Amino acid sequence: MNWLKLTLTTLSFILCWLKSIKGLRLRSALVSHGMGKQTGFTLVEILIVIAILGILYSVALPAYTEHMQRSRRADIQQELLQYSASLERIYSRNGGYPNAFATQNTDYYNLTYTATDKVSGAVSDFKNRGYSLKAAPKSGSAQASDRCGDLTVKHDGSYSASFSDCWE
Repeated sequence: MNWLKLTLTTLSFILCWLKSIKGLRLRSALVSHGMGKQTGFTLVEILIVIAILGILYSVALPAYTEHMQRSRRADIQQELLQYSASLERIYSRNGGYPNAFATQNTDYYNLTYTATDKVSGAVSDFKNRGYSLKAAPKSGSAQASDRCGDLTVKHDGSYSASFSDCWE
């Protein structure tokens, strides 16, 4: 909503400025023949405003897209850490991590759980000494072009991504 207010304010300012410049105004046939003064915007004024709005849009869209991707990335990081806390509670109660753990995919990420370091000879559940939780951006979603790629959390608290500054 602030973006809309800023755009309207900018548009109003530009139009007032253009009206104050007498050299850019195109005279209509009615005014040149003395039939009266017309009010409104000329074609040149409207084209200049459209060009300025196009420039503002081309500058603002990439920044907005990056902001939304960072926001979605922070959401999935929080979800990964919540799943990790749940797995730690399971480990405290059962002495190991489960063979399978139910994760719920989001609109932008696919989540996978992988049990690691299973105790040799163990046939029952909860005999894993490690796990890895991975969030991969869904192809075709708005996060597919995110530079951070897959986000991973492991049982020892370590986390990783394509770039070191992806975890905030």
